[in-house]
Amino acid sequence: MTSNAATTPSVESTATDIHKQNSDDVGWEYGFIPDKSNLDRLKCKFCGKVFGGGITRMKEHISHVKGNVSSCPSSTKDDQLKCRNSIKEGKLK
Repeated sequence: MTSNAATTPSVESTATDIHKQNSDDVGWEYGFIPDKSNLDRLKCKFCGKVFGGGITRMKEHISHVKGNVSSCPSSTKDDQLKCRNSIKEGKLK
């Protein structure tokens, strides 16, 4: 049995997964809404940073895209690539 602990967000447990929008966007693997009274704020499951700007900002945080939010110090190269590709796909639509 292998463990994927290195790629599994660890700051919050699965109980917080209920605090997300009804979306299958890849960004929800990495963040959640910590306070249902403020749906514009998200929290990173890796580093615990809380910020506004929506799920795209979360993907920028994870993928180390400069300009809108600081880079996540705990995201792996695979996570970065996954989010970067999702951002590119969104821009093509």
